[in-house]
Amino acid sequence: MGRVTFLRHHKPSGPLPNHLQSMVSANEARLGCFFGNIFYFDEVTSTNDLALEWAANGATEGTVIVARAQTAGRGRQGRRWVSPADVGLYVSLILRPCRVVPLLTHTVGVALAESLRALTDLQIELKWPNDLVIKTTKQVVSEYRKVGGILTESAGRSGSCQYVVVGFGINLEASNLPIEVAKLATSVEAELGDKVDSARLMVESLAAIVSWHKILLEGQTDVILNRWRALSPTSKGAHVEWRGQSEWHGGMTVGIDDGGALLVRKENQIERVLAGEIRWIL
Repeated sequence: MGRVTFLRHHKPSGPLPNHLQSMVSANEARLGCFFGNIFYFDEVTSTNDLALEWAANGATEGTVIVARAQTAGRGRQGRRWVSPADVGLYVSLILRPCRVVPLLTHTVGVALAESLRALTDLQIELKWPNDLVIKTTKQVVSEYRKVGGILTESAGRSGSCQYVVVGFGINLEASNLPIEVAKLATSVEAELGDKVDSARLMVESLAAIVSWHKILLEGQTDVILNRWRALSPTSKGAHVEWRGQSEWHGGMTVGIDDGGALLVRKENQIERVLAGEIRWIL
């Protein structure tokens, strides 16, 4: 199926905003398969939901959906991602094939952290499995506050994966967040004391994803994992609780393994945490 088929399902609001289009055009060589495949919406329910729908209807690898706002943005474990207009970066992209899914979230995490660090000089860190965080000295509930997150979802037919959608959201500006969210989250503007060019950040993030995804496809997983570990101090020596099949468990992180799973010391044994609900006691 071609572009006409999937574009019948929710048409973009129009061409890219002028500044974003200029940034995209100036970085054609760095954007790889994303160049010419970026679609802009004023508002969607969820960029990931729309990307999954488009992928099921034939959207090609490199298709990118960006929105000014999401009315039903979501994160891991079905949690709501508050997504007001013009205060965040809300992006989802389609990748095929699926052979590198297990480390895709880690790869995109490294790319996003590196992009944010380069543009802002903020010491953005990664927190397993999918959070972009920054350590703050402000008097808040959590010493680490979330500035962004990643949601990776795959789908296909007959038990085989045919495409992956990677969504990411970054809090760019302060907004009226719900109290329970504001206690744990922050924004680039709040930490930097200045606004960041959202178009530039999006383009730099996509270019970084192209570069790091190439490393992943080449099988250099050690390069990705080592950089992820360096960007994630909390992956060692942090107290965590996680939900097993029927109860909560507690322990101290000792790193991640070569498959990207979190390793936690519980009493005298090492537990391998792959998924599920996890709480960080930081």
